Amino acid sequence: MKYLWTLGLALLLAGLVGCASENGSVDTQHADAGDTTETDSSVEPEGGKSIFTHKMIKKTGENPFASLAYECPQCTFEQWESIDPPEGWSKGPAQVAVFSEQHSSLRSYPTVEGHPDSVNFLDDVPGDEYRVIAINSTGRLVESGPSGIVAEVQVQRDTLLVFTAGMRVHELTDPDGNVFVLFAHHVDTGDWEDTDFQSEDALAYLTAPTDWTYSTRILDEDLALDSNNHDGVVTVLAIRGAVNSTWEKW
Repeated sequence: MKYLWTLGLALLLAGLVGCASENGSVDTQHADAGDTTETDSSVEPEGGKSIFTHKMIKKTGENPFASLAYECPQCTFEQWESIDPPEGWSKGPAQVAVFSEQHSSLRSYPTVEGHPDSVNFLDDVPGDEYRVIAINSTGRLVESGPSGIVAEVQVQRDTLLVFTAGMRVHELTDPDGNVFVLFAHHVDTGDWEDTDFQSEDALAYLTAPTDWTYSTRILDEDLALDSNNHDGVVTVLAIRGAVNSTWEKW
């Protein structure tokens, strides 16, 4: 019974990926986490404005991990927090992206038979403001450990996430030597403080899953996480606890 409760919680919290905007950039520019001025939101070594993501998750029922991730690029954290999820829906974590917005992109949107491409949750936003950007298909529970519940999920999306030379990356390596790169990290919407992910100790709090290894390094050359290299289905590690983080297999 305890295992089933843990698995159910992992699935509820495994709304995973994608930070989409209508122009195809991976830039949501959710401004009310601080500055409400629209600016270039690149996350580059020299600094700049941060970019954010918050999603609505719809369970589809094929298996315990199966769900759809919907994003609203123009919605604020306040609007997102005002949504009372209907039955079958939940909220994904509020996170800040740590890749380079200038060089990354969401190249297309998925279509899922039997489910809407877009959904209206907010009366004060015209049209169906939330659009499906990713399909969580299958997965496995890695552990429920010191950092929270850890799930590894297969995600269908058409994305290119780029970390440019000179940026710091944070990586988790599994027991088989597979490397997962941090691409989105927890943000407290009520008390936003801009974490410096260029700092070597930015993730000093993190306890890696059992038999996994955490490391960090400065890139000598660009690192690209391209879903096309995996036939459009990437492997994502979601850590959901007091601090949420999301990682993609390189």
